Amino acid sequence: MKTTDYLVPIEREYEQFRDKQINGMKYRNDEYVISYLAFLRRKGLGQDERNRLTTIRLNRLLEEVQVTPMPPFTWTEENIDKRVR
Repeated sequence: MKTTDYLVPIEREYEQFRDKQINGMKYRNDEYVISYLAFLRRKGLGQDERNRLTTIRLNRLLEEVQVTPMPPFTWTEENIDKRVR
């Protein structure tokens, strides 16, 4: 069993929980949305296990971000991008 085999169901459960929480809230300013680490704490996992799972998730998300092309940030950059093509 790979580490990610265990991680995927927990991440799915967290994302479903987070989506329910976000969809069920009416935001005023910056209302609290539970973090992944706090979610793992509520699941009753020990500190070492929480840290390990959080590190794995963070590294995977960083890898995804590094391979995803960045879109233009501003209207001007978008127009420059169109002209370059």
